[in-house]
Amino acid sequence: MSEQGWKQLCEAFYKLDELMERWNNRLTLDNLDLAKRYVKAELGVHVHLRHWVVTQSGRDAVDFRAILQRECEFGHDDADALGGRHVKEVDRGRIG
Repeated sequence: MSEQGWKQLCEAFYKLDELMERWNNRLTLDNLDLAKRYVKAELGVHVHLRHWVVTQSGRDAVDFRAILQRECEFGHDDADALGGRHVKEVDRGRIG
């Protein structure tokens, strides 16, 4: 096998290993660890709220969405982040 063939084979095995690791670390009921995953920026939280408002023309829905995604910050450990320190607000606003 040529050197190019070996490189392609190694790359294919690397991608397969990466895929298997992601499969083993997937979110399941037995493996939630939500706080730990959020701190490591592996998990985002999307919250959708619908508020019904009575108006003169009837009922209207007002939708609110909050998307929480932690940014990785260097120089701080996971315990600091879990305690709420060194967490910054990325964006704030109303979508709708």
